[in-house]
Amino acid sequence: MQHGAPESRQLAFAVRVVPVGKPAKASVTLASDAVAGQQKKVQQQQYAINYAIAGPQLALTPNGNMQRAVLDFIVTAFNDEGAIISHSAFRSTNDLKPPAYRDMLIGGFRMHQDVDVPANAVSLRLGVFDEHSRHLGTLELPLPLKAPPDDAAAQTRKLPPIEPDDVH
Repeated sequence: MQHGAPESRQLAFAVRVVPVGKPAKASVTLASDAVAGQQKKVQQQQYAINYAIAGPQLALTPNGNMQRAVLDFIVTAFNDEGAIISHSAFRSTNDLKPPAYRDMLIGGFRMHQDVDVPANAVSLRLGVFDEHSRHLGTLELPLPLKAPPDDAAAQTRKLPPIEPDDVH
């Protein structure tokens, strides 16, 4: 999960990262201040992250009549000097009943995560780690990311007129 490191491709995944709203000031305990417990106001940007992982590549373990998936989702933000300025990790443990397991094998495993990242971050490194297979997938994105067009802007775009069917 180091800045600029080659991407790990043991576990392939697709991701959509979208900024939510505009940056806002928030009180956070910075890593260097953790011992003293000091809070600082920092501009933070929230990002919504949607992951998609092909089901057959995951190593699931039996848990009764279910299959258990244990995945870690890791997000690290870096400043322009390549130093870590934010890090979060989330473990997802899912027991899939037979119908959900079949659906996951066909449609993939999906996960949503919301993270707050300092607004001065220049890159975001994402990682997915399968606890059972010990496989890791990573990718790094440059920041800031643009928000998708809002509905008002999408409504101003017009489609060409539909040509009538020739009915005889």
